[in-house]
Amino acid sequence: MSFAYPLAWLVLIAFILAQWLLGNLRTHIYVPDIALVRRGKKPYWLEIVKFIGIICIVCALSKPLWQTKNLLIPLTQSQIALVLDTSFSMEAVDFSHSGENRLEVLKRLSKEFIDKNPYDSMLIVAFGEHTMVLNALTQDRGFLHYVIDSLTLGLAGGKTAINNALVRTIYALTEFEGREDFQTFVDKQTNDKIQRSIILLTDGFDTDSNISTTEMMELALKSGVKIYPINISDGGDMQSLDFIAKTSGGKAFSAIDESELAKVYEQIGELTPHTIMKPYGYDMSIFVLGLGIILLLVWSVGYFELWRKRQ
Repeated sequence: MSFAYPLAWLVLIAFILAQWLLGNLRTHIYVPDIALVRRGKKPYWLEIVKFIGIICIVCALSKPLWQTKNLLIPLTQSQIALVLDTSFSMEAVDFSHSGENRLEVLKRLSKEFIDKNPYDSMLIVAFGEHTMVLNALTQDRGFLHYVIDSLTLGLAGGKTAINNALVRTIYALTEFEGREDFQTFVDKQTNDKIQRSIILLTDGFDTDSNISTTEMMELALKSGVKIYPINISDGGDMQSLDFIAKTSGGKAFSAIDESELAKVYEQIGELTPHTIMKPYGYDMSIFVLGLGIILLLVWSVGYFELWRKRQ
């Protein structure tokens, strides 16, 4: 049980103080019909009913919420796109001591990253000379694993077109379908609770894009998408990746083996915003208010009957 407006309980403190002050005043102020008031004792249960009724009214003002762990609602939403290089250069086996090629290591560590962030909506994008958006945004971890397992070398062509892949991913994250101006579209669907990020993993240079880095970055800045590039070799275009990251508000990384990539994923997990969930709270105000009103009605009737009998 939690309360949306816990400060409302100060009303109860004010009531108790008022009762105490009134009790003190009665001992010092002459009341002409005091004999009528003190003629017999008021039933103890009547005072208990009155006090519980007032507590219920104050509780209703504080908006009590009955929380359940079975139903969660997001306070903030995070959408993350994993943009994975599947060009033929990913066939190199210099990234792992077990003999796996770069793509297989990337797939395994990407699934671990997905599992560590269970409430984020994820998008898987494969790119080479072409760009393939492989799923709609989803939190279904089993399906995301299936999509990643389906990645193969050369799936999107053998060359590398990084700018093209980033532009297509930005459109996919923002769900822009080209029916209007992009900036107008972004302005209409702006929601501070939704944070979008792109994690780009590549081992090479952009050799096949028909979109310039300047054009791609203009789109990234308009959409507010942060880009976190990872160079997974010692021969990639780190200078361009660093420029893309800093301009978009992200950060660039470099990893030359499996253990370093695992550490990079951990760092990105700390830097990127994540979906924050909280248990859904059923509003119990109306029930508590109803109980309070019933108890005060019972007290009123009982007090009236007591007063009538003392006349």
